[in-house]
Amino acid sequence: MIILGLGTNVGERLANLRRALALLKDHPQITVCHVSPVYESKAVLPRCAPASWRHPYFNVAVSIKTNLSPYRLFDDIQQLVRQMGHKKY
Repeated sequence: MIILGLGTNVGERLANLRRALALLKDHPQITVCHVSPVYESKAVLPRCAPASWRHPYFNVAVSIKTNLSPYRLFDDIQQLVRQMGHKKY
């Protein structure tokens, strides 16, 4: 069993979490077992972060099962993150 932490502080936060969970559930080699309740947390950011980043996060923990290697799982999750429209800064 693997535990993933998902979080978002931009846009429609709840919709973002729902979409991320849907993408995980649609993955043919990932089985979502449990999803925690949604928690809100303060953004912890670097000093130089723009003010637009200072919104509270919505977070969930997700337990999954998969036969993917850790490296492949990481790559596939990064692909899902890109599908969500996340851009690296």
